[in-house]
Formats: sequence, C-alpha cells, structure tokens
Amino acid sequence: MLKKDKIRQHNLIRYAKIEKDVMSIMDHPFIVKLKYAFQSEVNLFLVMQFCPGGDLSKLLDKYDKLKEEHAKIFLSEILLAIEALHRHNIVFRDLKPSNLLID
Repeated sequence: MLKKDKIRQHNLIRYAKIEKDVMSIMDHPFIVKLKYAFQSEVNLFLVMQFCPGGDLSKLLDKYDKLKEEHAKIFLSEILLAIEALHRHNIVFRDLKPSNLLID
C-alpha cells in the first residue's frame, strides 16, 4: 500500500508507475509477481505474490552471516533476476538486502 499524498509529496509518481509496470510485465521465478493493482482516493495498492520468508536483511540480522552454500544460491538467483531485467532493458537501481524478498 502506498499513500498517494506521500507519493506526491516526494515526487514519486513516476517511480510508483514504473514499479507497477515492471512487476506486471516480468514473468521470472526470482522476481515478485504483481497480481493486482488498484487505488482508492487515498492509497495505491499493489497486490503481490506472497513471500513468507521476509527479506534478506531480516535473514542476515537473524543469522549474522549465511553459510557459503546458501550465499551462492541467493547470489545466483539475484544474478538471474537482474539478467532477466536487463533483457527487458530495465535497470534495478535499488538493490539492497531489504528489497530482496525470500519465498
């Protein structure tokens, strides 16, 4: 859920639209899928695939560091997702552990 007044206040209208568009066109196992998008007078709603594992940031907080074999798997999945985005001429500029969801 995104509050429309905050999006306008921080001039993020274009960013919100691009995020919705990217998630709606991408069909890749390592990119979260957008199921529905709708709005009310106050909010924008993006209904996405459920990722019960939280994000990588929380996982790193919990375990401090990953075992090498787990790190290799995560890194491989991240690289495959970025590669898929690049094939669609999309550059993901906000890559950080809190933006990497775990399914």
